[in-house]
Amino acid sequence: MLRFFGLFLLLNAAALAGAIEGFDYTQGSVLGGQNGGSGFSAPWSDAQTALIERIVPGLSYSGLATSPGAALSDAPVSGQVAFYTRQLSQPLGADNTTVFLSVLLRPESGFGFYGGVNLGGLFIGKSGITNTYGIEGPTNDISSTSTIAAAGTTVLLVLRADFLAGNDEFSLYVNPVVGGGIPAVADATKSDLDTGAINFLFVNNAGSWTTDEIRIGDTFASVTTASTPEPATLFVSLLGLAGVSLSSIRAKRRGLLRD
Repeated sequence: MLRFFGLFLLLNAAALAGAIEGFDYTQGSVLGGQNGGSGFSAPWSDAQTALIERIVPGLSYSGLATSPGAALSDAPVSGQVAFYTRQLSQPLGADNTTVFLSVLLRPESGFGFYGGVNLGGLFIGKSGITNTYGIEGPTNDISSTSTIAAAGTTVLLVLRADFLAGNDEFSLYVNPVVGGGIPAVADATKSDLDTGAINFLFVNNAGSWTTDEIRIGDTFASVTTASTPEPATLFVSLLGLAGVSLSSIRAKRRGLLRD
């Protein structure tokens, strides 16, 4: 049983490998200067922001493993944005590599005109000139999905980035089923941009957006990690498995004695 439990923890740790930011910080604290998560080489910087991101209770999405916190930006103010940067431990964008990114987003009441995250010059989220989620390059060149950003509604966005020698290929999936594998058809695609080397991740919005569970990995499964049973539930399940095994052994012994 102990071996099974150890194997479970090992597999779960492997599934969570890569860059992860769950915003598991003290409630009410500001995001600037926070240094948790993994896969980053520096804390969050708020040097370029006007609106403050504060730590609030985390978002949830059916079946997805989540942490207790999230980052919520102040209410919109004309001409001001929330723009937080964090340097990655390893740059992305090498030719012939594939990277996945996932993020939970929720626009709040009175949310600003855009909200999402950036990988370098590539933005995923709600653009400032559409009411739907999509992929956007640095010159307002948008590939949109059909999913409208609605106040109080959490979405899971998963980006697949295929970095190539020329223009890269990007695919965006909105609200995929956790544990169900990568969908056969993307909700939006983009192939007219060469991002080059990507060294930074950005939280980028115009106020009243909640951002949570940012993950970067090399597979779809690694960025859509399924939730696991609570320790007590897992322990009961393991006891059940142990009970089944002991019953089988006893039954076999009884059969041998009768023979």
